[in-house]
Amino acid sequence: MKPDLTQELLKSLVDYDPATGRFTWRKRTADMFTSIDACIAWNESNAAKPIGAFFTNQRGHTYIRVSILGKAYMLSRLIFFYMTGRWPVGDIMHRDRDGTNNAWSNLKEVSRIENMRSLAMTKRNSSGFVGVSWDRHKNKWHASIMVRYKTIHLGYFDDKLDAIAARSKANRDLGFDPLHGRRRRKSDNKQT
Repeated sequence: MKPDLTQELLKSLVDYDPATGRFTWRKRTADMFTSIDACIAWNESNAAKPIGAFFTNQRGHTYIRVSILGKAYMLSRLIFFYMTGRWPVGDIMHRDRDGTNNAWSNLKEVSRIENMRSLAMTKRNSSGFVGVSWDRHKNKWHASIMVRYKTIHLGYFDDKLDAIAARSKANRDLGFDPLHGRRRRKSDNKQT
């Protein structure tokens, strides 16, 4: 049976550099293996090497996922546990919205609602502004916003800029992150 992951166990297995966000395997001791040869082989191929694999979610945003003791974790959540000794209650938001930038200063524990209010625009958006779409039946621009899983209709507009203005005002009035709905740059998800 594998032990539950504790902060102490995690720190014995990996190193984390808060400035760069890099997680690397620590050198392991012989008592962690069934033979000295297995220990040497593991250390030669893994010690001091970065941990994790890129993972792209359904919205097209890229993050890093890590396997520790046979269990998969999102790296940002594991870093939070590593640094604080507790698992995050809500979500971990990347302040710069680059899911591969796991520097400690870039991570923030937020509620699910706060995290949803800071999401980038999906690649499927055709209007160029989140919450604004063309209604082909009414031949008008439609503005809406979702709050607590309920869609709020903001109006139909002849001019796209008026629909964008209505959505922008709703973003401000409802406390959405200023970056909410902005398109991600192509460089946002490249590993540094």
